[in-house]
Amino acid sequence: MGFINLNDKIRENGPKTIEKLKDKSIKTIMLTGDNSATAKNVAEKLGLDNYYPNLLPEDKVNIVEELGKEYENIAMVGDGVNDTPSLARANVGIAMGMGGADVAVETADIVLMQDNISKVNYLIDIAKKNNGNYKAKYSNTSNCEIYSSNFRSNWLC
Repeated sequence: MGFINLNDKIRENGPKTIEKLKDKSIKTIMLTGDNSATAKNVAEKLGLDNYYPNLLPEDKVNIVEELGKEYENIAMVGDGVNDTPSLARANVGIAMGMGGADVAVETADIVLMQDNISKVNYLIDIAKKNNGNYKAKYSNTSNCEIYSSNFRSNWLC
């Protein structure tokens, strides 16, 4: 008789990243196709606020939509084909680029090319610094106004 235990490897900087997100009062929720026991184990190791196990892609989308009713902004981080619909539905879809599925990378608003999850905190810091409207005038050939809100920028020339 034998026993084999397979677990997803927790990224080394995962717990610290979650801790920093919580310091910013950001709720951390995992949407996964993994079974309940595995999801619970990962959620506890990372210190997540909540988790939803046994999900199909359409279940993830439905949960993102429901969370959108409770929270103003939803960011989804994912790397697989099963994450792609939720990446598209979230206010901001963030794909893990190096090992991620091509369709997830193409769908996401932001791609973390080094697969470094701690860059999510960096993105939030940049967004907060740029939050609100600001104007910049260029003296080249035309004047342009740049309006920035959260992760997206609009250029009016």
